Amino acid sequence: MENDLLKVKAGQVMTKNVSAASLRSKTSEIAIFFAEKKINHIPVLNDQQKLVGIVSIKDVMRDILVKLFNDGASLSAENIDTLIPLQSIMTSEVVSVDINDSIDHCKRLLSKNEFQT
Repeated sequence: MENDLLKVKAGQVMTKNVSAASLRSKTSEIAIFFAEKKINHIPVLNDQQKLVGIVSIKDVMRDILVKLFNDGASLSAENIDTLIPLQSIMTSEVVSVDINDSIDHCKRLLSKNEFQT
């Protein structure tokens, strides 16, 4: 049974039609999207639809709290995007796999790297 699982490819089990942000997305839009869709992470794509980062609700909330409590900033829906640009909070070193990579390869990447949940 385990040998059968090793033959499964990432493309066979991955979620398709994933929502994504663009590099031009606003942090406020991302925060609203997280709340409305009840998700915790969103990939960030460039204009060529290439994965260039990922942002989490934790990233957004951490930077909002830092601006409020450490920097003493007055945040509003209007200025959050200026004070906290998406590119400043997204993780740009993204670990990804190809649709033809084996589940075993994916398993090794998961155990080797640290990921947020």
